[in-house]
Amino acid sequence: MSQRHISSSPALSANATLDDKSHVDTAHSLRPTTSNAATTLVGEPATKKESSTNSVAAHDHRPDQLDALHQQPSQPVPHYALFADAPPPLDFSMKDNGRERTVLIWIMLLYLEAGVLPLLLFFSLRWGARLSNTTNLAIITSLVRRPVTASAVSGFKVSSRQWYLWLGKGHHTRRPIGAGRWGLDFLQFMLSLCMASFFIPLIIGSSVSPANPRIVAMSLPLTMIVLTGPMLLTGLFPHALKVPFRVSSLPSWQPLPPFAYFYVEDVVAVDGGGCTEFRQAWRVRYEESLPMRAHLRNISLMWGLGGCLLSGILLATAWVAPLDTAYGLCWSMPWLFIMVAGFHNVRLTHRMLIDERENWQTARGHVEKTLPFTEGKYDPPIVPIARVATFDPDVLRRLSTQHPLPPRANSDPESHHRMRRGAALV
Repeated sequence: MSQRHISSSPALSANATLDDKSHVDTAHSLRPTTSNAATTLVGEPATKKESSTNSVAAHDHRPDQLDALHQQPSQPVPHYALFADAPPPLDFSMKDNGRERTVLIWIMLLYLEAGVLPLLLFFSLRWGARLSNTTNLAIITSLVRRPVTASAVSGFKVSSRQWYLWLGKGHHTRRPIGAGRWGLDFLQFMLSLCMASFFIPLIIGSSVSPANPRIVAMSLPLTMIVLTGPMLLTGLFPHALKVPFRVSSLPSWQPLPPFAYFYVEDVVAVDGGGCTEFRQAWRVRYEESLPMRAHLRNISLMWGLGGCLLSGILLATAWVAPLDTAYGLCWSMPWLFIMVAGFHNVRLTHRMLIDERENWQTARGHVEKTLPFTEGKYDPPIVPIARVATFDPDVLRRLSTQHPLPPRANSDPESHHRMRRGAALV
């Protein structure tokens, strides 16, 4: 969805130099957030002293920014002109580091686990070996549940994401903004619910005596409802629904954007290695771009309405149609829907990116809307605007001339010197 050569303008990309250690997309440095100890901008230098005290964050920013932060800590500092010419860059592409190949391999393995094996084994054992339904489903369930066979795909995905979020190298950069040391992104909860909705009917249907293939056929339709139900609700009522728990980087009791926003954020940040930088850039892109917000709502409605409608039909089919027909449809139609909807989703996304770029300077392009994110205690410090070089250098030079960074008597001299040196480099 976020192809850099489409979404970035020459002015934004020509001077895109990222620090190897922080690798921060600076679009987020224009957004203020609140922390536990002090109000800071998303754009704070990564120093050990600041991470432990958060007490010297204020002097790293301009006076007008500080006034705006103290008055309205949840509102963005107005930098509308910085994105007047082109959409904020995302600095992420599926064509880098073999990501497209990895995604295709993973989808093929998942299709083998939840599509090919249940169908192939059921009909071959039922029509070829003439086994009873009880023996047939017992064999299928034992094979699908064994970690040495296809169930290793979904199990490995969930466990590897858990490792990335909690214990892996750079785990603090993969967690959602403000989630805390042991926080999880919402996709991790959704994957756990999907595994439960998939395996519970499979186990129950093969455990009853005699075994009931109709219960087993409910596995994929129930999984689709879990994945697409939230997309339908938030697509029908964007920025209207609230929940009493955190949804990825969005705090509790905040209006939810269309759920496709969180799927993109969590998949790219954790599985794609985009980390916190992508979460920040993705948020800014959504806030600044009216076409992106409309597109995410449209695809949320497409996946949500199509998935829930198809799942409801298949759940009814599982109990009223002939056994072989019901089992075959329930294990094949969801995958056909995923393939067709996925192909259409890619086409819509490419078309939206072109329209977004062409209409950016019109009333149908650059229109702002704020998401109420807050920075947490364990979030990685972000490089301030004075040390960033991914925007137009003329704009940065004008900002630094109009609002020079003031010295402060009780500030850390070493960090202040690094900040000034970074401003001079820009």
